[in-house]
Amino acid sequence: MKHLFLIIFLFVSVLSYCQNMLDSYIDIAINNSPLIKTKYNDLLAKKEDIKAKVSLENPELSVSLLPKPMMNVNGEQIASVSIMQMFPWFGTLSNNRKMLECETQSAYWTLVNSLNDIIYNVKILYYDMTLLNCQIKTLENQKQILQQIKETLIIDYASKGQNSIPNLNNIEIKKEELDLEILTLQTTLNTKKQQFNNLLHQNLQDDILLLDTINNDEVQEFYIFDSIINNNPELKAIQESSLSLQHAIQMQKKMSYPMIGVGLEWMINKQIDMPKMESMNGKDMFGIMLKVSLPVYRKKYSSSITSIKYKNLSLEEDFQYKIERLRNEFLSLCNDMTIERNKIALYHRQQNLLKENISIEQNTYSTKNNNIKDLLELEYKLFDYQIKILVSQTNLNKIIAKMEQLKGEDNTYILRK
Repeated sequence: MKHLFLIIFLFVSVLSYCQNMLDSYIDIAINNSPLIKTKYNDLLAKKEDIKAKVSLENPELSVSLLPKPMMNVNGEQIASVSIMQMFPWFGTLSNNRKMLECETQSAYWTLVNSLNDIIYNVKILYYDMTLLNCQIKTLENQKQILQQIKETLIIDYASKGQNSIPNLNNIEIKKEELDLEILTLQTTLNTKKQQFNNLLHQNLQDDILLLDTINNDEVQEFYIFDSIINNNPELKAIQESSLSLQHAIQMQKKMSYPMIGVGLEWMINKQIDMPKMESMNGKDMFGIMLKVSLPVYRKKYSSSITSIKYKNLSLEEDFQYKIERLRNEFLSLCNDMTIERNKIALYHRQQNLLKENISIEQNTYSTKNNNIKDLLELEYKLFDYQIKILVSQTNLNKIIAKMEQLKGEDNTYILRK
């Protein structure tokens, strides 16, 4: 029982270590990405636009100085000061604010989508590197077993005085083939490590930590297509853009109505000798002003509204197109997931049967004539199934990563503000 708990503990520890290591690489890739910094700064700019653009126009101040005073019945006007504030039609500013808020939210979901793309790319490349590393380890194990068989053959044939050169040569040929295959895989792995460092925007020579095993972690929630439709950031960005255009239409309608200006005028007078009203002699005058704009050129507003409606129709079609694309991808991924699961189950069963056959051959080969070739063939098949399992497990992890990308969880918490 203690051994069982130890095995479970070690298995969970390995899974946790693998996930933490991958998460750290994702964190580096996101926070070093120029694209993410661009999207994030664009989001901040749109937030500031709300403060800058949703406000009244500056009031107008006008000052008039009269070099020659203007006579009136109660004094001489020497100057006038007026201030005027224009107000858009009721609801114009609120619709403008809602439009900009929706644009900001659309930029936010665009940022989320870019984050998920980077996470997906990091995972895919990391899974490829892990597969290559596991394949190399598997082939190295195969070489060790071939070496052990070779040593056993030398001892066995030497004790019987038999010629072992043909079998030994076959083993040596296979070992050289494995050396070449390992060298090819190692070269590919080194290239992918450089690509991975480039994806992380760090030194191309930095070492990448990889595991010698591949584990699968599936989540049943991925099988629900509605969760993808409801959470996909691309779709959310389109919805927010559509809402923004709807508020833009309302704003254009409000702008086609008259603007109202309210102001105050101050007329500065000086005293005269014979005023008609002594009590008002030289006193300043104040007046309330009212100003109304006349939107006679209404065609520009109607054309703008028509243009916005066409843009909105385009977004609606794009929304439906992306739903269809997501559905096709989802169905394809579900099909691929089922295939890879079946392959893994089949390869495990065949591997177990081969192990039984190898055990029998190993116990009987010394008493049979020249059955070492059969034993080697079984060993080759066993390692072939091990490689196939690794490939299918990697494919399954890639499918899960793609499902996560389609679902588009909000991972902005990774950003270091």
